[in-house]
Amino acid sequence: MVAPAVAIKSNAQKMLKGNMQNGVIVSAVLIALCLIVTTVCSLLSVAVGETAAIILDVLLWLTLLFPLLLGAIRYIKRLVSGIKEPLSALFYYFSKKSLYLRAELFIWSLSVRTAIIALVSLLPAIILNIMSSEWIYRIFSIDMPLFATNLWMPAKVFTFLGVVAFVLISVKYYLAPFIFISNSAMDIFEIINMSSVISKRTYFDFISLVISVIVWILLSFFIIPLLILFPYLTVCYMIHSALAVEQYNNVVDSFNDKNAAPFYSAD
Repeated sequence: MVAPAVAIKSNAQKMLKGNMQNGVIVSAVLIALCLIVTTVCSLLSVAVGETAAIILDVLLWLTLLFPLLLGAIRYIKRLVSGIKEPLSALFYYFSKKSLYLRAELFIWSLSVRTAIIALVSLLPAIILNIMSSEWIYRIFSIDMPLFATNLWMPAKVFTFLGVVAFVLISVKYYLAPFIFISNSAMDIFEIINMSSVISKRTYFDFISLVISVIVWILLSFFIIPLLILFPYLTVCYMIHSALAVEQYNNVVDSFNDKNAAPFYSAD
């Protein structure tokens, strides 16, 4: 075990003392921009159609909000480490072309991987939903089989199972944002791979931590509590991730063979 969830949450509260005001400001900026993007896309859906608005929304998240989120996590990580930067540091990954392109490569690489996992996990449910829909039979000008009308229930079951499978599989990449922020020179694909490697030891510890703060996560959907909860949840994530990487490094050291596996800094 990396560390008990109780200890991580307690340390997060201590680290935020005296820093919560800055954390709330960062949260407010991030939330405001998210709401602006969502509102703009909702308004545009009337003019350009819902599908086009959804595509625009996804693109804005990938090119604007996710780099901003990485900047917010980096800002809070440095804040609780004693490095107080101006609020403009929130836009760190927009400050240089090289930084932005690196962040985008990371975001798109991770997004494509998770999208493939989602597609594979939900494929049975997708097939059953198509088979139970009348439009597919109209396209081929054939009568809908009687058995197809009863496929909606298995489709719902496989949708639930697919979502669960997607979450359980994609969790192995949970350390990728932390490693990305902590190692500015590491290859992007190596970052994602190392998240998968390190998380094998800390997978259930992270799930346990998430379960222990699930009430706060649910409260975050009401937006306003997120002003305080985002810094708190981010610090919890940072503490756990730093300990997970440190544990991996200690295991590597114990073999006393630095050539067998690489060493990664969590500074």
